Amino acid sequence: MNNPIKLIALDLDGTLLNNKKQITPRTQEALRRCHERGILCMPATGRPATGFPDIAAQMPGFRYALTSNGALVYDYTDKCAVYEDLLSIEHTLEILEFAKNYDVMTDIYTNGNGYSTRANLANVGHYFFAPGMIEYVLKTRIPVDDMREFVLANNRPVEKIVLFFGDLSLQAILEKDLKRFPYLRVTDALENNLELNNVTANKGASLLRFGEMMGIRREETMACGDGRNDCDMVAAAGIGVGMENACDELKVVADVITTSNEDDGVARAIEKYALV
Repeated sequence: MNNPIKLIALDLDGTLLNNKKQITPRTQEALRRCHERGILCMPATGRPATGFPDIAAQMPGFRYALTSNGALVYDYTDKCAVYEDLLSIEHTLEILEFAKNYDVMTDIYTNGNGYSTRANLANVGHYFFAPGMIEYVLKTRIPVDDMREFVLANNRPVEKIVLFFGDLSLQAILEKDLKRFPYLRVTDALENNLELNNVTANKGASLLRFGEMMGIRREETMACGDGRNDCDMVAAAGIGVGMENACDELKVVADVITTSNEDDGVARAIEKYALV
């Protein structure tokens, strides 16, 4: 851990953000000091590129974000994608057909946005339990009448498909059934969802590819996360940091464990390993 850190990737929910979805003053100060030193800090999230404008405003020097579990790295200054690893239209349509067999809410991320059907949004309470999550989904999804027709009309590969379910027992069933599709990478960020990306798309591969584009070696990268969809990123980084509140699977691959997202865990990690 003797290499200077030049790039830090930060998961949002459960990591950079506390349980009130805030970046604490101590963490904001750590990010500010990174910006002053030329250390590039970027969100690394399952959210689409349009999914965190309020959060981005709290990050000094914010320009890039790794979004949709690594399917898209977006440049907010030049307003363009700098890296993509997408699901084909053909594969997306096949998964939509598969999902019709289950009581699930199927969302699509493409063009940096999240899309859901009007029917699902009208029934969103059936699939979500936390009021904050319901508010977030209603705020960030663009409604469409028919998802299959939208995908065909949009005529663009997809960043991510998200399946939400009201019956928690469906998670294990669906994950098992989705193994029939070898082109998928399946993970989750919530207890009532599954997130489907192209098999080669993940936060770790995206972080390393983006670092390479910026002239930053793996040994000069750091990543913080708490969920299953952060495991590849934490394992890939030069310093992989797991939150105290992280899932067991992530703690196994982390190099170090910091305090929880409720106890300035990201700030403490940055202070200890990057601001030295």
